[in-house]
Amino acid sequence: ASARYFISSGVDDLQLLIAVVCSISGAYVGNFFGNLVDSRFNHWHSLLMGTLFCNTVFALLSLLLPILTLTQPTIWEGSLWLAPFSSSFCGAASAFAGHTSDLQMFYRKGNHKSAIENAIANIGASSIVLIIAIRFEHLVAEGIQEKISNEL
Repeated sequence: ASARYFISSGVDDLQLLIAVVCSISGAYVGNFFGNLVDSRFNHWHSLLMGTLFCNTVFALLSLLLPILTLTQPTIWEGSLWLAPFSSSFCGAASAFAGHTSDLQMFYRKGNHKSAIENAIANIGASSIVLIIAIRFEHLVAEGIQEKISNEL
């Protein structure tokens, strides 16, 4: 009965299913790219580059995609995939949970300096991404306002 309800109850369940698929695939994609970056760069000093890369790139994607749709809001509203991709896929691929595990690993090994360096790098990169996204949002909003003013 629950499977029939899931299939027949409508868009909300479909959006939930898409979000789950995005989360699972995002975790695999983030793990793949994190391992790929780690295999190429290994450790740069004591920084785990795969985690830092995934946190930075996927956080940037998850913040910029919704901002890009400000110019075309119907794209976001009409899409079943864009919101789950931006939040679920990018959130899972960002490896933020991996960052927490990395810190715990360093701490348990008594390597507090590496834990602090990784925390600063990941939080710093995330902060820079957030500042870029906020500035980008302001630029897009200003462009929209200018376009509206010119049309009047």
